[in-house]
Amino acid sequence: MRLAVPVVDGATSHGSTPPLKRQGPKDLKDHHSPGNLGVIRLLNKKQDKVTTAQEIIDDYLQRSGVKFEADSMKLPEDAVAGYAKKLDVIRIRPIERFESLDHYYTTLFHELAHSTGHPMRLDRPGIGVPISIEYVHEELIAELASAFLDDEAGIHSTSTIHSNYMKGYIEAVDAGPEVIAWAAGHAAIAADMVLGRKSEAARKLLAA
Repeated sequence: MRLAVPVVDGATSHGSTPPLKRQGPKDLKDHHSPGNLGVIRLLNKKQDKVTTAQEIIDDYLQRSGVKFEADSMKLPEDAVAGYAKKLDVIRIRPIERFESLDHYYTTLFHELAHSTGHPMRLDRPGIGVPISIEYVHEELIAELASAFLDDEAGIHSTSTIHSNYMKGYIEAVDAGPEVIAWAAGHAAIAADMVLGRKSEAARKLLAA
């Protein structure tokens, strides 16, 4: 279970998990130009989920200009990842700190989703604010967006992580179905921005 930890510098972050001897990619490099991911996946349907997840991340970082610090030591001690709005930077601990590659990528997707709420992008109000209804809404949006991105990458072992993470926030504000639907609409827009897709349908849903 990932625990959100509010950070005073305008950041969102996740609680830590026990370190495990799991190896994986240490940095994120740009390999593909914007807009090519759909074609790449159609041509190579059998590529593994890690490759697909990495392509999604690389492509978004290249298009968005969001900064990324792998193996970061600038996070709170009890956090494994976070997004700092003031610096527009995503930070994450070494991959060995995660219980699996799936957990690593779903956490990174969560932080990418937060970054879409920056004022230069979708300008959502709940990033880096003290615990409040806006903060809870932002966490729900980011977690649902990470679930959508997991599905896009072919990561299907994280449903328990998502449900456990959202449960506390849903109970904290007694969120009903209408709040979840609202958050899902915003999450779809955030996920589409990460993927480089237009979100007209989602925007119309939110305006209805």
